[in-house]
Amino acid sequence: MSLAVRVLGWSLLLAAVAIMGRELYLLADTGKMRLLSWGEFWYSLHPASLNLYQAVVERYVSQAFWDNVLAPMLLWDAFLVFAVPGAVLVALPRVIRIILPPDTEFRRD
Repeated sequence: MSLAVRVLGWSLLLAAVAIMGRELYLLADTGKMRLLSWGEFWYSLHPASLNLYQAVVERYVSQAFWDNVLAPMLLWDAFLVFAVPGAVLVALPRVIRIILPPDTEFRRD
């Protein structure tokens, strides 16, 4: 389990590095720093899925939830959307090992 969590974490960090590399390449090319938002990144990968996600959330969950929670999240920096969860997932197995030593047993009574 911890291996799968770490692999997922490193994959997210690798994606964050790739996004930052793209942003630095554009900075060197144009001379302007422009961070890619999560919504722009998602739209560049698959616009139909973003539109479908919006339609499903607005229809079956709530339009206010889309407008007030999810739409602002799409404005977050794409680098951070991948880097923060990736760093947490890489560090999580170590933190758990510190908190719960290996000799700790889980029992169901």
